[in-house]
Amino acid sequence: MKTQLSVLPLIVLIFIAPHCRSGRAGKGDTSQRAAFYAKMADTEMRRQLYADALQHIDQAILMDNANRQFYMQRGDINVAAGHLSAAVKNYDEAIAKGKNDAEAWKVRTTTLLRLYQQQYGVDNAVLLEKKISERERHALCNSIRASQEVGVQDEVIQQAQVVLCK
Repeated sequence: MKTQLSVLPLIVLIFIAPHCRSGRAGKGDTSQRAAFYAKMADTEMRRQLYADALQHIDQAILMDNANRQFYMQRGDINVAAGHLSAAVKNYDEAIAKGKNDAEAWKVRTTTLLRLYQQQYGVDNAVLLEKKISERERHALCNSIRASQEVGVQDEVIQQAQVVLCK
């Protein structure tokens, strides 16, 4: 029986090796290589190869740490992998680097809500309200307020606000 080899390492060699050999990889080349690593990470995430996806998005960030979308992508990978605390931190990094928009705040807030629901073994805001600590409630309500300030309108976030942020 033949073993099927992954084509990703071959693609990396074809795309990246010429830049490395020349010794003259400029800023544009670095950004292009970073984007390529991000694309690899996206493909791996869809294939549920989360460790590989995280490794490749980390490589993209090392090459282009100003790209806020890479931090969002790392957060998305961490959500898919079930690493919700890490995902919230990734979204915070994207926001701190200037991605202070509805997209970033919506995923950050819904991920934080999901983290607390998972932590307490509940599936809605009413049940969460009975178990969440005051510090966690404060953190979640601050995130909800920030989300609304940038225009997020989400039914789940609004329900959590009504129940938890009195």
